[in-house]
Amino acid sequence: MHSDARPGAILPARTRSTAGPDLEPVLLIGGRASATPTRSRARGQPEPGLSPTALAAGRRQAWTLATRIAFRHGFPRLVRRCPIGYGFLVIDLPAPAPATLPPPDPGAIRIALWWQLASSSGLFTAPRETVTPLLPDSSPLGRLLRDPDRPFAALRAALTPPEPEIALALLGQQAEAEDWRDVLRLLAVCRRLQYGARSGRVDLWRRDARQRG
Repeated sequence: MHSDARPGAILPARTRSTAGPDLEPVLLIGGRASATPTRSRARGQPEPGLSPTALAAGRRQAWTLATRIAFRHGFPRLVRRCPIGYGFLVIDLPAPAPATLPPPDPGAIRIALWWQLASSSGLFTAPRETVTPLLPDSSPLGRLLRDPDRPFAALRAALTPPEPEIALALLGQQAEAEDWRDVLRLLAVCRRLQYGARSGRVDLWRRDARQRG
């Protein structure tokens, strides 16, 4: 299994540096600037389409947020910038967690964040024939997802995801405040990309010279 840390390396303690890639101070999706995730538009009101500039800005924002989260938890090399989709992709499994620690368990939070980043990157919803070629040939994650029969069952067996209510408690109540804020911002950016692409009839997973991602 791919390990993002040297053998014997100690995972970051709960008190850790928040240093990482710089984050643009505002969300730039849909032509609106906001220091916090924007609320959903009125029900039934269409989301604005994405211009190439807004699409590129959204992908850059999503990649920055995902990289910040991964950096703080010791697996930045598992998040790769991607010219299509949501601007980033999780390319491999995290290193094995150490023995379970008393709550809040940083290993459990780390796994919950990995699953959140993998899901937000579109790893489980994008066309498999589009995503799997983007994963390294040596990646155990890539081998699992290339399984023609039960790729996601094999992945869940290799890295058990937390139950939804447990994941929510871990991220919302036990994770550091900066992690929770960045998760919410990432969800907001990816949602605006998704709905903006749908409104503008843009395929996020198709390479297009007009899309500057």
